[in-house]
Amino acid sequence: MANAHTVWLIHDGAKGNAVQCEGVAAALGLNATTHVVAPPRPYSWLAPWGPPAPAPGFAPPWPDIAFASCRQAVPYLRRLAKSGVFTVFLKNPKINPANFDLVFPLAHDRVEGANVISTVVSPHILTVDKLARAKREIAETFAHLPPRRLGVILGGNNSVFTLGATQIDRLATDLSALAQTRDIGFIVTPSRRTGTANTSHLRDALSGLDAYVWDFEGTNPYHGLLAHADWLLVSCDSVNMVGEAAFTGKPVYMLPLPGASAKFARFHDSIIATGAVRWFDGQLETWPVTPLDATQEIAEAVRAAYEAKTGKKIR
Repeated sequence: MANAHTVWLIHDGAKGNAVQCEGVAAALGLNATTHVVAPPRPYSWLAPWGPPAPAPGFAPPWPDIAFASCRQAVPYLRRLAKSGVFTVFLKNPKINPANFDLVFPLAHDRVEGANVISTVVSPHILTVDKLARAKREIAETFAHLPPRRLGVILGGNNSVFTLGATQIDRLATDLSALAQTRDIGFIVTPSRRTGTANTSHLRDALSGLDAYVWDFEGTNPYHGLLAHADWLLVSCDSVNMVGEAAFTGKPVYMLPLPGASAKFARFHDSIIATGAVRWFDGQLETWPVTPLDATQEIAEAVRAAYEAKTGKKIR
């Protein structure tokens, strides 16, 4: 039945937006066509309020269901909604949610509406099976590390937070102290935002420890890190990375960084309130964690609403 539905995913190509659409569609068992939109000026200036710019492939026949997840995609999704397509926006659309069938912002966005369902974390493409496969595939890479491992996931500078040499030094000092009191290995995945200087600095600082620091060569070991780690330490600048770590059901720590905003503060408070995440103070504890899985929650809400509106089963 899934293949009987045509599905479009509309976003700007950014990974953080793509995985949200892809994850929900996959959870519903739907095959989808992706439309990456990059409207020129003045359309890009007018989004999300203005009309959609002409885009390759964005023409009838329209799909049965469409998911979108970025500001530039809003005009396209609104056009589809007016044509009778079942529309789902993942994130805060910054316009009246009533334009769409369902809207799934994060709780810290404080969006309200009859068709709005807020979640603490974002949807993603992770599944239990995917992590199990990643664990098998990368086991040899981490075989030299002690059996107990801390996975460190680093973002970097953004409009709110700063990651620099001072923070790298503090992190290295804390990890070195943990290594002296525990038989523990470290798996580190920096991101592009971490920066070459910070990544090199951390690699040098951890050179005497049982540590693996990804060098951006070959396949990103991120999923393998999530699968192999006993604890996860994620820099506080990324909502998506913290949420994905919380999916694993392992104790998750957030690494504080200089910077602050009311919106990030609300996110940090809300995810800490779930019991899955704590602030990192240099120590590691183990506590029972219930995995956070917005992907399945959203998928089931979409299924129910679509079937109620159309009378058609998704599967």
